[in-house]
Amino acid sequence: MRLGGFCLRRFNETCSFANDLYRFAYRMCNYTDDQTRTAAGLAATSDLALLVIVRDSFFGGGIVFCNYLDAKFIGESMGKTYFITHVQPGEHYVVSATENTGVAHLNFQAGKHYFLRQGVTMGLWRARTSGFFPMTAEETKKAIRTCTYL
Repeated sequence: MRLGGFCLRRFNETCSFANDLYRFAYRMCNYTDDQTRTAAGLAATSDLALLVIVRDSFFGGGIVFCNYLDAKFIGESMGKTYFITHVQPGEHYVVSATENTGVAHLNFQAGKHYFLRQGVTMGLWRARTSGFFPMTAEETKKAIRTCTYL
């Protein structure tokens, strides 16, 4: 399992084996089936928004896409995976970096859920992102049943 090392080094941030090990242990300790299997079970706090990024296509499955919120690393995605992050209210850029870059500009509101599907197309050297596409809560529930939580 890759835990951000590749993407963090791409932006010249320091990353050590200890940090990767800490992130892995933290994720494993906070894993719950309710959190990963139902979008309805995802709770946004009253002062933060909840962002769910789903990459439900297996096309280009082994290629890691690095995801950022306003240039801050928030997670990686591979084929058939998804991840969840809390976001401060306000306007933010969600960026996916791979052979190319996909950007979504969103105005997050506290207490609301935001579901984005990450598109994938064939690239010259590796898979490319075709951008982000909004999803409904029902579409997200269906999509994450076949995906792995990262």
